[in-house]
Amino acid sequence: MPKLGDDEQGGVMRFALAASRVSEGGTVTVNVVRTGTRPAGNVSVDYAVTGGTAVRGTDFTLVDGTLTFSAGQTTRTLSISTARDFLAGPPKTIVLGLGNAQGGGTVIAGPGASMTVTITNLD
Repeated sequence: MPKLGDDEQGGVMRFALAASRVSEGGTVTVNVVRTGTRPAGNVSVDYAVTGGTAVRGTDFTLVDGTLTFSAGQTTRTLSISTARDFLAGPPKTIVLGLGNAQGGGTVIAGPGASMTVTITNLD
């Protein structure tokens, strides 16, 4: 990747929200934002499911991956589809994390580096 100029920044990446809710059978959009005074260059950050009570492939669909921000781009999105199970039960959670920033960007330390999506039960 090209080197950033002295007045440019890779930026700091974080989840836009600490928590979000979705009804089972619905889709939730998760925003990852990059902040900085002059976000430039192509930077990337990995995202992954790091915990929670929901089961991947049964309760939701999301493949761990990498988001790439182009020069000047400040928001990228992930979509998580959830499944309706038609069973009564408590809400389930998906915990997401960010890491392994590349290209001069960093991941915020502490809050913002992870978020929780709660899947509410319809039954």
